[in-house]
Amino acid sequence: MTRFHLFAFLIPLALLQPARAAEKEGTAEDRGAINRLLESALKAYNDHDARAWSLIFHSDAELTNVIGWTFHGRQEIEPYFQRLFAPQRHPKLPSFQKAVVKPDGAPQIRFLRPDVASVRYAWTQSGATGLKDEVLPPRSMLVTLHVTKENGVWGIASYHNMDLRAGQPREVPAELKQP
Repeated sequence: MTRFHLFAFLIPLALLQPARAAEKEGTAEDRGAINRLLESALKAYNDHDARAWSLIFHSDAELTNVIGWTFHGRQEIEPYFQRLFAPQRHPKLPSFQKAVVKPDGAPQIRFLRPDVASVRYAWTQSGATGLKDEVLPPRSMLVTLHVTKENGVWGIASYHNMDLRAGQPREVPAELKQP
């Protein structure tokens, strides 16, 4: 390969590097849209509005709750949350009819592609009622989302929620990340 061919090959690659780095950062507009999506989620949840809650998800989204139950699509997500938000507790479910969720820190948004981002979001829940109609203690939770931009609109494609254990570090200790 001649020097000319080598430069002709390497120069376009070098020019693509800054664009790829910018893609990983996401645009301010997309970050803002994702933050507004999260604000809409909190509002729908705290308003106990199962319909509005389901609309933050793409129609074919997947939601996995803290006990590992997975719901596919809005057609399963909405009725499940209608039961959780209902004035009368379902005999096999806790009641979130009076539950309130609050963010616990800023969301961590990491763009995988310009139209795909991974989001880690900590929050607390209080006011839920358990299976024996007892008021449950406040919970610290972590939700991991994959959000995608479809037809110019950001929505949740995958949602996984988990309880955070008291005293457990929120981040991987540095010594565990090293080889």
